[in-house]
Amino acid sequence: MTRFGSGAIGIGVFLAGSGAASAQEDASALVGASEEAAEKIAVHAETVGRGFDRLPDALRRTIQWIVDDRPPLRAMLLLLLTVTAAILAGYVLEQLARRFWRSRNPQKVGPGRGGTFLLSLLIPLPSLVFFAFKGSPIRSTALSIALAWSVVHIVGAFLRTFIKPAAAEIARRPLQRIQLCLGILVFSYIGLGLMRIAGVEPEARLALATILWLVFIGTGFAVLKAFRDTLPLDWELPHEKGDIIVQYIRPHWYGVSNFMLGLTAIMTLVSSVNQGGFAFVKGAGSVLLLGVVLVFLFVKPDVAADETRPWRQALRRCARLAVFAAYWLGLAVIWGINPLTLASDRIGQPVVRALIDTGVACALALMLWELARTALDSYSPPAHGEGEHAEEPGHTRTSTRIETFLPLLRAATGIFIAVVTGMVILASLGVNIGPMLAGAGVLGIAIGFGSQTLVKDVISGLFFLADDAFRLGEFIEIGNAKGNVEKMSIRSLRLRHPRGPLYTVPFGEIRQIVNHSRDYTIVKIEFTIAFDTDLVKAKKIVKQIAAELNSDPELMPHLLQPLKFQGVRRMEQYGLVVGVKFTSKPGEQFALRREVFHRIRDAFAREGVDFARPQVVVQMPPGVDNPDVVKAAALTTLNGSPKSPEA
Repeated sequence: MTRFGSGAIGIGVFLAGSGAASAQEDASALVGASEEAAEKIAVHAETVGRGFDRLPDALRRTIQWIVDDRPPLRAMLLLLLTVTAAILAGYVLEQLARRFWRSRNPQKVGPGRGGTFLLSLLIPLPSLVFFAFKGSPIRSTALSIALAWSVVHIVGAFLRTFIKPAAAEIARRPLQRIQLCLGILVFSYIGLGLMRIAGVEPEARLALATILWLVFIGTGFAVLKAFRDTLPLDWELPHEKGDIIVQYIRPHWYGVSNFMLGLTAIMTLVSSVNQGGFAFVKGAGSVLLLGVVLVFLFVKPDVAADETRPWRQALRRCARLAVFAAYWLGLAVIWGINPLTLASDRIGQPVVRALIDTGVACALALMLWELARTALDSYSPPAHGEGEHAEEPGHTRTSTRIETFLPLLRAATGIFIAVVTGMVILASLGVNIGPMLAGAGVLGIAIGFGSQTLVKDVISGLFFLADDAFRLGEFIEIGNAKGNVEKMSIRSLRLRHPRGPLYTVPFGEIRQIVNHSRDYTIVKIEFTIAFDTDLVKAKKIVKQIAAELNSDPELMPHLLQPLKFQGVRRMEQYGLVVGVKFTSKPGEQFALRREVFHRIRDAFAREGVDFARPQVVVQMPPGVDNPDVVKAAALTTLNGSPKSPEA
């Protein structure tokens, strides 16, 4: 025991000493790296300073290379004419194509936003044709400038395709700043390329690239401010429910965009210490990537117009999420960043890898759920307002069979996606999910044996749904419970009574179902008429009412069989009980029955047919005509036999 304790103490002292030595080595390495970085920054600053001093001479050498031993004024005039000719040739080609399009489509005013973008692709065509042939430096420079101008014009036409004609004037200023920002980028690339071809030293080109980069970033901040001042006040509000990007990210777009633009500017300047001018190419790519993401965020479709096209909304949401994720992946690729290399080998790498796997799994789960939910919702019924007869039993919209299954399918799909995503996340965290799956199976079997009633309810519900015994919205009767099927779960059924009470009936307790909402409903109506009524006349009146109902455009579609007179059903004390019947669609019988009652009453009153009323007939012996005697006899009949005075 003593040896073991002393050995443990020795191992602990060794590890502590090793840990202290490792920490000292890490600190020394950190200090050495800081000193090396400071030295590189100082050398870089000195290089850029020398470049600033040589910049005037570099510009003069570039101009001399362009003019190619020509008089400067004549060379500049030739350059201007060549650029103007190339650009005008592109515009003339575009106008000719536009006129040809109008001649083929005279009924349309213009080619539209998409057509305008396609026609703008013709502008750089003359410059490309002339640029394919070798020529003097001044011609190559002019055609390069013309191509740069064409690129800026094409990008502007492309951005205008996302803008509605009503908002064209509002978006004019932001688009101008975007074109200015892009023009600075393109012309900077051309200018630095010409300086490199002219043999200018790298120091001068690096200094000029630094200046142009700062101007480019400043213009980028101006573009963001122009968009913020132009957008309507309600733009930042979420207009598409369920869209994570729109709901949580777009309201903070301005601050996040400024932060990412500033971070890109700093990263580019820092990277230029080691990578030189190539760092500015990476920075420009990062800014353009940010612009693509902002375009997807700025595009605000007419959500009300897209309500009938749910797949377009679903694909748009998935595209936003994919573009947002691709932005960070693109930044990592551009700058050569591997998140795993930024963490320590012992703890950081597994954590970072788990975070990446979790993020990817959650993003894919959101996309899959969005597509699945849209597919299921496409079978959902449209919204129906409460009608005039909403309180009547059975007078609700009956769902189709697939619509009845939708709640269960939606819940099962959501649970499946959530469980699979959870398993993937646990596996990425290093958890062995094999024993968990086996344990879940054993637990499910145990719950099945212990909750036989629950299993009975679930199995019975599946068989009832498979038999299509009822659907959502139908009026059914189960024992003492009756009402419209309002909701279903995996084990129970909810019925809404016409007077408001809600019945919850487990599937396992259902023995018999009476469905009042299938196929047709036969309504039989009885009323009493006087004994002396002409039945033939009454039958003719009912036929006339049936003809009126068949000619009514509002009532006729709900009638499956016309109103029929059934004759005398029985004889009561006060008259003849006659009947009529009709067959209607389920749920429409109540409005039709009211209309039949109304029309029969009016028609009988108009034709002189009387309904029977309770009445008393007193028969007197022959020869008795005294009114008092008649009155006393009537009272005796109504009140019973008179009591004797002795009583």
